[in-house]
Amino acid sequence: MKNFLVLILCFLQLSCNGQNDKNNKSKTVEKKMENPRKLNISEFKKKARITGKHFSIDNSSNFKTEYNEYYLLEEKNGSVHKFWGEDDGFFYEEVKEQGKDYIDVYTYLPKNGNLVNQETKSLYGFVMREKEFNNDGVLINDIDYNKDYQFGLEKVKEYLISKQVNVNINAFIEFPTNNLDIPIPQIKRNTINKVFQPENYPPTTSKIWQIEGVEANYNGVKGIYYIDLDGDTGKELLVKKFRGKKSGKRGIGTYADYEIILKAK
Repeated sequence: MKNFLVLILCFLQLSCNGQNDKNNKSKTVEKKMENPRKLNISEFKKKARITGKHFSIDNSSNFKTEYNEYYLLEEKNGSVHKFWGEDDGFFYEEVKEQGKDYIDVYTYLPKNGNLVNQETKSLYGFVMREKEFNNDGVLINDIDYNKDYQFGLEKVKEYLISKQVNVNINAFIEFPTNNLDIPIPQIKRNTINKVFQPENYPPTTSKIWQIEGVEANYNGVKGIYYIDLDGDTGKELLVKKFRGKKSGKRGIGTYADYEIILKAK
């Protein structure tokens, strides 16, 4: 009799565990399937100002379609929201929260306002994370780019500080852009492949930090520098000193002129 009762209790325990597992799985699915943010297209168009118009002409029927371009800037609960886009393209929303050193950029479908992409970008200039959604707004891909870089941003900052670079975020986002001859400082990231400049880096390089237009003191020489670091080791791969702008051939246009200080092999 005791053995029989033990069997019944074990059966009940397994049934409860099985139910808990089902509940946990459903919660996981529900979390993945939960609806992300959505843009109310009609409300957006009512608030936004039309910044331009363009046309699409069907040559077969000579039918002309007019499309509007929109822009809207709002403040909500201490966050700045910038919207823009056009009828025949996508609508975008850039969100900057007070006190944060990153922005979120959302991409919406123009017909129904469903979210199709979300990028989290550092104010230094590089993409930190990207989420992709299908046309129904269901998450299908989530990439955390920070995990790919063993030599992280904090180590990049330490390197820059050693070169007397001001790494305060305000030095990057409040940089005056009215003088086009002075480069805008940025910190970017890139992967090396057959298309992207493999000849400039050692063959084992897979990912890099690209530090552009920073005022630095490199080996005792002050100037504006462009520095590429290995994304895994932090090794200097390419160091260039900005000399200024040079005239193009026959005096047409200008281009940046650099002195190559270091190029890794």
